[in-house]
Amino acid sequence: MSFLNDVVDAFIDTCDSRVRIWPLMGNPTTMLLLMLSYVAFSIWWAPWFMRSRQPLRVRGLVRAYDLLMVLWNAYFAVAMARLSYFHEDERKRYSWLCQGPNYTRRGLPLLSLAWWYLVMKVVELFDTATFVMTKSLSHVTTLHVFHHASVIGVVWISVQTGVLGQNVFPMVVNALVNALTYSYYFLATFGPGARKWLWWKRYLTQLQIAQLASFVVFGAVPLFVDCGFPRWMTLLMIGVPLELLVMFYGFYRRSYEAKASFGRLEERSHIEAHSKRS
Repeated sequence: MSFLNDVVDAFIDTCDSRVRIWPLMGNPTTMLLLMLSYVAFSIWWAPWFMRSRQPLRVRGLVRAYDLLMVLWNAYFAVAMARLSYFHEDERKRYSWLCQGPNYTRRGLPLLSLAWWYLVMKVVELFDTATFVMTKSLSHVTTLHVFHHASVIGVVWISVQTGVLGQNVFPMVVNALVNALTYSYYFLATFGPGARKWLWWKRYLTQLQIAQLASFVVFGAVPLFVDCGFPRWMTLLMIGVPLELLVMFYGFYRRSYEAKASFGRLEERSHIEAHSKRS
């Protein structure tokens, strides 16, 4: 218990003064409980609860959610890019090679936007709930759960410590890729009849793998170029995407390299899983 208290105190001590009074910031207990509850819900409670229940019909809710995520992610991709790499003031534009954090009040607009980005990531946990409600539990995989939990953890730490620099690039790219991903999810809710619109699923998966690889490479730059970006955050930027990359590549191989033997079964099951959400 003393170790846990020490960890909590360490997070409180490293909290950026600009965000200390913001919701979810400061004391990490709330976020930690949220993540533990999410993992418990996904792995244990949801399968038990739905074991003897019929799938729910939530077509309108799921489509509205997917459409909201398309618009929300697209907004964040544009808004964060305009406050960093494409800032109207050339003197404030981020470096495409290596960018250190801005701990002054001038960095507050981007920090505030990153907090809302964190809120969006928490809302995205509803993704799992849609699979549970429609009893598509086979898609609540270790990759699915780890992806949601780890991304929230990294973004929370970034906002909590006020460290926004080199790690803004993954946020912008991830928001853009997620806008495309939720567009696919939205179309998939129309069922197998929508397959003619979903020919790009394989390329979407390749894009998701490519973004993770780019995060690892981009995240490693501060190890070789000194721009004031903290070493500990650099290691976090490399470690989490690398783990996701290994897991995601495994999914890709299982889904598509077995295609010669199983035809379009895996892709069809993926589309049908999302159509079941409706």
